[in-house]
Parts: sequence; structure tokens; C-alpha cells
Amino acid sequence: MANLKRFPNPGSNMDMFIEIFKRTYPILCKKEYFSLYDLELAMIKEHLVSSEGFTGMKAFALSLREDSSRDPIYNQAKMYAELYRMLGWFSSSPEKNLIFGITELGKIIATSDVDNKVIFKECLFGIADENLVIKKKDGLAMRPFKYFLNVIRALDNKICKLELIYGPYRFSDDNISDAVKEIKDIRGKTKQLFSNIAEFGIKNKIAKNTMENYTRFPIAVLDYLDWVVKEKSDLLYPGSKNMVVMNLTPIGIKDSEQYNKLRDIRIDDYIKMSDDLKKALVYVSFYDQLKRIGIDYNFDMKLIDKYRVCLKEYFNDDRELLFSPYQMIPELEVNEVLNVVKKFETDEKPIEKKDLLDSVENYEKITEQYVTEIKFKTIFYEITDEHKKLNIYKEIDLLRNKSENEIVSIIMDKYKNANKEIFYPLIGDIFNILGFNCIVSRNGTNYERYDAIIIDEENSVPIEIKSPGEEINISVKAVRQAIENKIILLSRKTFPTNINTSSFIVGYKLPNERAEVITLVEDISKTFNYNIGILDFESLLRILINRIIYNKVIIGKEIFELKGTVSINEED
Repeated sequence: MANLKRFPNPGSNMDMFIEIFKRTYPILCKKEYFSLYDLELAMIKEHLVSSEGFTGMKAFALSLREDSSRDPIYNQAKMYAELYRMLGWFSSSPEKNLIFGITELGKIIATSDVDNKVIFKECLFGIADENLVIKKKDGLAMRPFKYFLNVIRALDNKICKLELIYGPYRFSDDNISDAVKEIKDIRGKTKQLFSNIAEFGIKNKIAKNTMENYTRFPIAVLDYLDWVVKEKSDLLYPGSKNMVVMNLTPIGIKDSEQYNKLRDIRIDDYIKMSDDLKKALVYVSFYDQLKRIGIDYNFDMKLIDKYRVCLKEYFNDDRELLFSPYQMIPELEVNEVLNVVKKFETDEKPIEKKDLLDSVENYEKITEQYVTEIKFKTIFYEITDEHKKLNIYKEIDLLRNKSENEIVSIIMDKYKNANKEIFYPLIGDIFNILGFNCIVSRNGTNYERYDAIIIDEENSVPIEIKSPGEEINISVKAVRQAIENKIILLSRKTFPTNINTSSFIVGYKLPNERAEVITLVEDISKTFNYNIGILDFESLLRILINRIIYNKVIIGKEIFELKGTVSINEED
């Protein structure tokens, strides 16, 4: 295998990368060990991943593949886990690399309110290969982020992505002079740079895109920590006007200087030490690490002083140490030195793939159970002149020459950011054109709590409306508000209704957590005999389009007793 530095590529948003760790921590920390499937479900539960435009269990169901290596969410979780291990936040179990636990460092990071950039910077400088935690296949010994900054400084504070690959990605950091020389010798020779990169790829069977993918995480880091400022320029390589040049900032120089002053201890140094010195190194280096972050921890300061004297004698200097124990040696060894005793809320085993398949099967059963078909029949009639004056009628009428799907897409896009001042009257207009007598509350006036109401001689329906400006996907909160609307209407008898008549929720999109919302709808039905009907904007538009353009209207009274969501079907 070629000597080329490799980094996973889970994405370029570093704030999200850190946020995912912090938000999944309360779920994952309950177990001693968890799997990538645990991590997947935690990410899904927190709405941190999407698939085909969906989040939550719907996203997971769409992502799942028989071969996990082709499952996009599984692969995303795998890349996150690999980087969290590199940062010392996750550790692999003694038995399996893909079974993880959260380290004491990870716990401290997840529960700290210290600025993300400060935490991230320290853990990035803590990465060093080789180590006893992750077995690397690239054969390159380096402390990569310290190394990259030093290379950039040696190159007039400028570097581009291909130079990163051509130089430090191919040489260990004890060969920094070779990495710098390679770049200096080729800088300005545009064709030769591209040719040499291509030749290296062919020789080592690595595609150029793959090599560039390995740089995405480090470049995102350089940008996130304000170490570089990017600009498109052909300054380094004439003729390549779209090449992105990264210019080192004063912050990058300052951080580089700070970490260059520390005593950089590698795994070979650790291995050569006596057991007592190893213990001293772990204790003091963890103290130094947390001190740089600005986190207080329960250290024995007398022990710190004692160990520091021993280390000063061994190294013959008293500089702060750059050695991150949880990133360099097995977690259990570090815990023993730091006297860390871990407790867990549950003894549940890591989730296996079959557990996920069961989750998807249950999800699909629940969501399919509560879908009401809305059918149409064709009639010929005149829509009133009053309805023809409404904006939504005019918008659809102007799009008659387009397909139903095209009309839906155009109208959905137009109202995707609508606030309640626009969206609430729009929903009222739609129901009125469909033949219902719908009244929408004005600002400052509330028709007995609900946002709108369909008035009927027997089956008046209260409507809870959620504009996309309030929430894109209908939430559990909307269901709770819908049941309040029903209770108020039955209690105050402002308009005639009965217990079987639905209470509607109308929103821009159906709930992400479909199973959770539908389960609540069923619980309400079983407990109170109330029906909660959920209508998304797209379904309403399809019904409206069928009425305006194709003279097709809803048949039967099924909509008045709607429970759950709807599907649109035609019947002549």
C-alpha cells in the first residue's frame, strides 16, 4: 500500500461534526460499549442525518442496504467514529475495532461548555501516528496538524491542496525538509505538478479524486480554526486561475509556535520508558492537555509535582508535554493511571444489524397503518367567481399547461418560507375552493383557540396550522395542540361537531418522526376516541389541482373522520 496520509471524509462542517458527538453522547454513554448501529440510531434520533430529503426513521429506512458498506448513513457513522477515535473521544473495545466506548476525555469534551474551537484544536494537535490505539496502514509517522502548519510556514505561508498531497501527505514529519523541497522544486510548474500527481496515483493505484478526498477533513480544519484564508489565484501555478491557495493567518502562526514549544512525545518514546515513568507521563500530560483547554479536573497536585520532577530529570527539561494519552495508548491503561471508574445506566449489548431491521419493520407497520386514501370523482361545475379571485386559484390556473407534479413543485417552492401571516389565509383559501366553509382567525382574534375552522352543520373541524416559517415538518407539539382544539370545541360548542369528527393539523411537510407522531395519534384515539388528521401542504395542493384543472372532487365524508395521514388516489 502506498505511503499516503489518509483521513476519513464525513463532511466539511466542523461545528456539525462536534455537535454530533455532543448530542449523541447522552444516548451512547449509557452503555459500556456500543456499535456503529447504536451511533446510527442516536444520530437519527437527534435528526443529525438525512437521506433522500428525510431525517429521522424515514431517512434510516431509505438508507438501509443489505450490504452495510453501501448504506450511506452507516458509512457516515463509520467515518465519524474513526475520527472520534483519532481525537481520543471514542475508544475501541479490546475485542473488536468497530465496537466503541466513550473515553474519559470524550466525556469531559461532551459535557464541557468550553468553546468548540479551543477543544478541537487541542485534540487535533494530540493526533500522532504511530500509536497503540489505531493501527495505521499508511506507514507514515507524524503529528499531522503540527506538521502541516510547519510545512506551510516553510513555504512562504502558502499552500494548495495538491501541494498538501505532493509534500506532507507522502513523507513522515521527521522528513519535513524532503516534503518542503519536493514542493519548492515543483512550485510554478503547473503541468509537471498535475503530471506527477497523476503518475503517483497510477503507480499506487489511487484515483486523484480519492487523494483529494483524503484532504477534505484537514482543509476543513485549517479553515474552521482560522489557520488559513483561502483565495483563488494562479500565483503559485501560472495558468491555474481557479486553484485555491491557502494563506496562513497570524492565528495559524501563533498556534504553530505555541505547540512547537511543547515537548513532543511519540509512541516510541513512551515504549522505552519504565512503568513508573509511563505512569508519570500519562498523568502529567493529561493534566497539561486539559490545562491548555481550560478545563478543571480532579488532579492530585502533589502527585503532579512529584511526577513532573521525575519527567524533568528524564527529559532534561521542564517544558509542557504534548502527548495525549487517550489518543496514544489503550483506554484501560489510561483509566488505571487516572483512577477512572466508569458506571453505566444499562448493561445492554451493542445493537446488531438485525435489531435495526426490526426497528424499520415496526416503523413501516406503524406508519402504513394510519394512511387514509382520499379518492376523487369527476364532475362538471363552475367554480364561483369569488374563488377565482383568490391568489392560489390564479397561480394554479396559470400553470394549466404543466403536469401536476410540476405545478406542485412550483407552488411548494414559492411558499417554502411563508410565515403564518401568509400561510394561514392560504390554507383557508384552499379549503374554501375545495368546497368547505373555512374561517381563518385574524391576528388578535382567536376562534376559540384554533387557527382556523371548517364550519359544517354536523361535522365542524378545528384546524391547527403550522407554517413553514414556524416548522418545516409537523411536530409532536402540533398533535398536542390539535387535541386541545378538539376538547375546546366539544366543551364550548361554538360550532356543531361530534366526537368522531377529526381535528386537523395542516403543515408544510409530514412529520420526520412519522412513527412517533402516528403512535401519539393512536394513543389519543384509544384513550379519548378523538381522531387527529394530518394534512401536508403537498397533499392539499394535489387535491386542489384536481379540483381546479381536472374537475375532480373528494367523494364521501372520509375526510371528516381522517385519522393519521392521507394518500391521494383517483377514482372515476
